Amino acid sequence: MNPAGGVSVVITCQNYGRFIGETLDSICAQTLPSREVLVIDNRSTDDTRAVVSRYAASGVQLMVLPARVWQSAARNVGVRLALGDYVAFVDADDVWLPRKLELQIERLDDHPEEGMVYCDVEDFEDDSGVPLRRASDSCWLPEGDVFRNLFLRNFVFSPSPVVRRSVLHEVGLWNESVQRGEDWDLWLRVAAKHRVGVVRQVLARRRVHRTAVSSTEAPWAYYREAHGVIERAVRRDPDRLGPLERRAVGNLAYGTGKRMLEQGAWAAARQMFWRAVVSNPRGFRGYGGLAVALAGNKVGGALLRHLKLGRFGRWLPV
Repeated sequence: MNPAGGVSVVITCQNYGRFIGETLDSICAQTLPSREVLVIDNRSTDDTRAVVSRYAASGVQLMVLPARVWQSAARNVGVRLALGDYVAFVDADDVWLPRKLELQIERLDDHPEEGMVYCDVEDFEDDSGVPLRRASDSCWLPEGDVFRNLFLRNFVFSPSPVVRRSVLHEVGLWNESVQRGEDWDLWLRVAAKHRVGVVRQVLARRRVHRTAVSSTEAPWAYYREAHGVIERAVRRDPDRLGPLERRAVGNLAYGTGKRMLEQGAWAAARQMFWRAVVSNPRGFRGYGGLAVALAGNKVGGALLRHLKLGRFGRWLPV
């Protein structure tokens, strides 16, 4: 089942020495061993290099970049070094379940027409390890020609996909001018030319970091850059994506508004949900989010707890 070329695992890391050991343990525990594990250290100043060096006997290779770069550029360094027929990506604070590579490579071996295969992902709380939500809680995970669905909403998260190395080079690797939303940008370019497979099991877990101070800066920054991803995708393929652009922007605004609500940024969330309604007036979820945000902290917080809009929204039209 494991192809002669094997799987190259690419991990980018910047000051995640306290987490990367758990990540590497999960890779070493795979039922299908990888051909190589490449850790691209983005000029960490903590103990990252010391932690990674303890895994040298397990075939983990460390490359320290000469200067700090955006994550997209660091990932490209890993792809260019990779020797495997397949490339799998994982962030230095996320973990894989033991059969992840086995099941995804089996899928790719059985479906040579697919350029990439992804899986369900579970978010978990940093401090406690308590599961928070799954990707499949908020949307169906499609397969085949997913290009339009993926344009409307990104459902392929960073610790999830395994991609054929030849496909990565064909579509142009990671866009190094993009700091946020770079994964969505790449998956869209893959899905534009290739069918995409899915394993509908949780095979990866994504760490959610809790911060003491709420800030809307990160959601706003992500919204701006992800909006650019949408615009570039439409320019590349106006016939297929042009008619869907307003719905995609509405979905992006809705998802950003939800993150703002989770941070307690009610005023910012109201602005973002209003954008969702204006961009996609026929999308019910925008109105629901706006109603919660307008209700304010006390009433809106109760609605969030009882309605669980993330799961309820899965069944609403977008």
